[in-house]
Amino acid sequence: MDKRLVLFVYIVCFGLVSSTSEPNAYAPEIISSVFNSRDIPLFQGTVREDETVVHLEPQLFARDNDTVGSARLICRYEIVSNIKKIPFVIEVKNRETGEGLLKVHEGERLSYEKRKTYKFNIFAFDCVDPPYDKKSSRAVVTVKVVAADRSAPVFEKTTYNADLQEGVLSQNITQVKAIDRDADPENSAICGYDIVSDEAPFTITSNGIIKNTKAIYHKDAYNYILKIRARDCAGKVSEPAYVNIIVKETCTNGWTDFPDHIEYTPGSEYKYLTDSARLHVCTGSCTIDRVSVRVNLATNHIGKGCDRDTYSILSQRKLCGASDESVDLLPTATLASNWTSVVPSDDGNDGDRIFAFDGKSHHIVVPDAYTDHHLDSHFTISTWMKHSGHDDLVTKDTKPHHHGNKEHLLCMSDGDGMNRHHYALFVHNSKLVFLLRRESSDPADLEVFKPAEWRWLLDEVNDGRWHHYALSMDFPELRLLVDGKVVEANQDNFEMLDDWPLHPTDKVHYSKLVIGACWKGLDETFADHFQGYLAGLSLLKGRTESDKVIQCLNNCQENLEFTDLENMPSGTVRLTKRLLI
Repeated sequence: MDKRLVLFVYIVCFGLVSSTSEPNAYAPEIISSVFNSRDIPLFQGTVREDETVVHLEPQLFARDNDTVGSARLICRYEIVSNIKKIPFVIEVKNRETGEGLLKVHEGERLSYEKRKTYKFNIFAFDCVDPPYDKKSSRAVVTVKVVAADRSAPVFEKTTYNADLQEGVLSQNITQVKAIDRDADPENSAICGYDIVSDEAPFTITSNGIIKNTKAIYHKDAYNYILKIRARDCAGKVSEPAYVNIIVKETCTNGWTDFPDHIEYTPGSEYKYLTDSARLHVCTGSCTIDRVSVRVNLATNHIGKGCDRDTYSILSQRKLCGASDESVDLLPTATLASNWTSVVPSDDGNDGDRIFAFDGKSHHIVVPDAYTDHHLDSHFTISTWMKHSGHDDLVTKDTKPHHHGNKEHLLCMSDGDGMNRHHYALFVHNSKLVFLLRRESSDPADLEVFKPAEWRWLLDEVNDGRWHHYALSMDFPELRLLVDGKVVEANQDNFEMLDDWPLHPTDKVHYSKLVIGACWKGLDETFADHFQGYLAGLSLLKGRTESDKVIQCLNNCQENLEFTDLENMPSGTVRLTKRLLI
C-alpha cells in the first residue's frame, strides 16, 4: 500500500514539471533606432503635465526570437529606477509585436513645477510563466514633462487711448501689450495680436504696434475703436482690449461760420452773408501783426453770375459801349443758318448760349461766307470758357482727356495741300496759347523772325469754372485780359516764341476756320479737339476793343457792402466799403 502511494505522487509531480517547462531559448529584445555609446537602446518621451500618455521617440516595440508557444510573445514591461516612485507604467498593446504604451500611472499627477525630467530603465518580458520567463536587456527612457497651457494671455490694460494726426501714415500710433502667467516659456510667449474690428484701416504687428494702412482725415471719421486680441504660442486667446484712436484735425488758419455758397436773385436788395464769422489762427503758426480781409463775389454760372440773368451778353455789350463790328462766331442756329447746331448747346440767349465740346468729335466749321477768316495786325478775340483738367465730359463713347494734347478753341488752317496753321487759340496742359503765323509777300519779310506764339501759364485754365478771356492784338504787342483784368506777364507765367512768316505756296487753294478742333488740309481730318464749354466767342477785326469795355463786360451790378462800421474795434482800418467785381 505504501509503495502505490509513493508512485502516484511521483507521477503527478513529474507531470506538473513537464507542463511548465515549454521551450524558451531566447530572451526578448527591445527595438530602437537610437543607441548610446554602449549600444543600450534609448527612448525620448514628452508628456504635458495634464496628459496621461507619453509620446515616445521612437515608438516602443520588443521582439522574441522564439517561434512557438508563449515564449515568442511579449507580455509585460518593467520599469526600474533608483527613484523610489516612478509615476509611469507601460501597457502592452500587442503581444505579437511587443508594442508598448508608456502612460502616467492611474492616480498619479505630473507637475512641471516639481519635476521636469524623469530617467529610468525598462525591461521586456516574454509570456512564459515565472520563474521560467525571460527578460530583455535594459533600455533607457528619458521623459520630459511639459507645462500645460493653463493661462490665456491678459492685456496690461483693458482700454488704450491714442491720437493720430490726420493725413499721416503712422508707423507707431500706439503699442498694446499682453502677458501670460504660464511657467513654461513656450506657453507664456505671446505669438501675435489680431484686430477683430471689421474693415478698420489699421494693422497690428506681432509686437503689438498699431499702424494705419491709409491716410485718415478728421472730416471722414473723428475716431476709431479697435477690438484687439492676443494669442500665446500654444493657441490660447485673450479677452479683448479696446483701443480708442482719436483722429486729430490739422490746424489751419482760416474762417469759420462763413458760407461758401449763397442763393441770390438779382434785384432782391440786401442779403446778409454772415453775422458770426470768426478768423481762426493756429497757435504758434505766426505772430499776428494785422489782419487784412478781402471778399470777392463770384459764381459758377457763365459771366460769373452777376447780373447776366438780367442782361444777355449782347445787351451787356451795348451797355458797355462795345464795338458793333464784332462777329459772333457762335450764333444761335436758325432754319436759314444752322451750322452751329452740330454741337450740343443749352437754350441761353443770343450771345451767351453755352456749347459743349466732347474732346472727340464735336467741332464747328465757320462758313467762308459768314466772315473773312484772315486777320490783320489789329484784332480782339474774346470768349467765355469753362475747362477742367479732369474728364468731366468723358463718357463710355468718348476718349479720355490726355493732358499732353492741344485742345483748340479756334483754329484757321490750310484747307488742302498742307497742314499749316495760320492762327489758333488753344489750351495745352495748364497754358493758354495763341499762335499767329503772318503771311507775307515781301521777300524781305520772309527771312525775318517775328513773334508767332504767346503762352500764358494760368490757374484759371483748368479750374472747372467760367472765365472770360480777351486777347487784343496790336502787332507785335498782344494783351491778355482774364475776367476783365490784364494779365501782367513775367518770366514765371509767360513766354513768347518767334518764327518765320508763312511762305506763299501754290499747294493751298483755300483755308478753313474751325471752332473746337483744327483741320489738317493735307490729311483731310480734324484733330486736337477741345473738351469743355464755350460761349460768347467773338472776333473784332481791324481794331481792338478797349480794356475799359472788356472790364465793363465783367463788372457786376451786385456788390458787397460792410454796414457794421460802428462796432469795428478801435484801431481797425477800413480799406473800402464796397468791393465791385
